[in-house]
Amino acid sequence: MTPATWIVQATVAEPTALIQAFVAHYLALGAAAVHLALDAPDPDQIAALRAIPGVQLTLCDAAHWAARPGGRPGRTVQRQVWNLRRTHRRMTADWLLFCDADEFLIPDRRVGDLLAAVPPGQPWVRVPVAERAFLAGAPPGGLFDGPFRLARPDLAAALGALFDAGGPLADLGFTGHVRGKSAIRAGWPGRIGIHAPDSAGGSHGPPVAPERLEGAILLHFDGLTPLHLLLKSLRWYDNGLADAGGNPDAIRFTRKGARSRLIAAIHAARGDAAALGRIIDTVSLTPDQAAGMRTMGALADIACDPGPAIRAHLPPPWPDLTPAAFDADLRAHLAPLIARWGFAG
Repeated sequence: MTPATWIVQATVAEPTALIQAFVAHYLALGAAAVHLALDAPDPDQIAALRAIPGVQLTLCDAAHWAARPGGRPGRTVQRQVWNLRRTHRRMTADWLLFCDADEFLIPDRRVGDLLAAVPPGQPWVRVPVAERAFLAGAPPGGLFDGPFRLARPDLAAALGALFDAGGPLADLGFTGHVRGKSAIRAGWPGRIGIHAPDSAGGSHGPPVAPERLEGAILLHFDGLTPLHLLLKSLRWYDNGLADAGGNPDAIRFTRKGARSRLIAAIHAARGDAAALGRIIDTVSLTPDQAAGMRTMGALADIACDPGPAIRAHLPPPWPDLTPAAFDADLRAHLAPLIARWGFAG
């Protein structure tokens, strides 16, 4: 069977080191190209990414958004969707995988072989997700170290008991999404969304049921470090504030339930380092929770090391991916956000 060709698309606004690791990882997996839409173009970041063969850059500047009716959307999700659909319309590869810069695909064989095995009539497949967990009292030694929570809807009742039905700031232990992401064939005429195409089919035919991409899992680092999770949540608060026209009493977060409560709690505690630390403790797994999840098969150690890919696909100097260096880059990258909110973490 001839392997399918595939590309990756992401709209990114992260420190350069993380984006470089993301690019190298997917090039090493065999992506024909990595398409990056830079949500906040920065000259140094542009130069670093343009130096990598296989990267296709879109600068989300005023000229880019002038092509969209209504201009630049205020919400991150709307900008992501616009860029994703634009790439899909123009692609020449067989498949497009959409994910974020904090999501790393781990396949058990060549990705092109996995996609070539998808039945011809199936226009898209869902890639299941696993979310990296923080362990209470034991921060990860490396930026990409596990363990990882597995999305197990079949264990909802048991996990609910373990987490007191999810707790106020996490959904059965998860702080991010459990839907996964999708790979979409070239030429599919339906509407494309963040996690999946429009399952209703729109005017292009009957619904197309999702099919799981067997042999691969998407590792989601919902916060490479505790600081990353805190600042990511403040950025989500900014999105909600924009949606509410600047009125905090009218915010309706696009992320519902526990995640919206987590965003609100972090915003409320933004000037209190001790309170922010307690929030991280709340969403970290206790030893009993981790042991219970392992017994159920809902927590696993999965290796993710972009180091070899970085050395193979990036020109030196290579990025420093220690947690301390990443946090320093993050503080510099998000300095305006930190100053605006008086963040004390």
